[in-house]
Amino acid sequence: MLAAIEQRLTALRVDDKVCFPFVGSAMNVATAMASGLIRPLELYVVPLPGNYQRASQDLGPLSQQGVEAFAVVMGVKAYNDAKGQSGNRQLDELKRQIISALRGWQRTTTADRIELTGTEPLGLKRDAFWYACRFRVPVYLQQEQP
Repeated sequence: MLAAIEQRLTALRVDDKVCFPFVGSAMNVATAMASGLIRPLELYVVPLPGNYQRASQDLGPLSQQGVEAFAVVMGVKAYNDAKGQSGNRQLDELKRQIISALRGWQRTTTADRIELTGTEPLGLKRDAFWYACRFRVPVYLQQEQP
């Protein structure tokens, strides 16, 4: 799922221009937050805890419903807006693009549409502002046959 989210965000274009030139994984976000951003804007797709209901098995394969969750963490270099005059407009637009690209998207037939569950600032670190958009995806698991 996470790789599909990365691909969708990487492919997003507005007026034939790439919206998010760098979309990384959870493996990179801790380093970026600790040492600072290399690019003016970076996104990271990060898994969050999921939960699953008790499995059921009537006569066929084992089936189970659950929810997978993830966040898109955005890092924006502070020097993009040295005087702070357009910072909020820029953050609003970036957040809108992320939510528009993912909310309601159904990536597979075994998952429902992606839902937005919350947004939150993560703080200022190393001349960058960090912000997270949290999502959840209801999923339906079926036992795979060997």
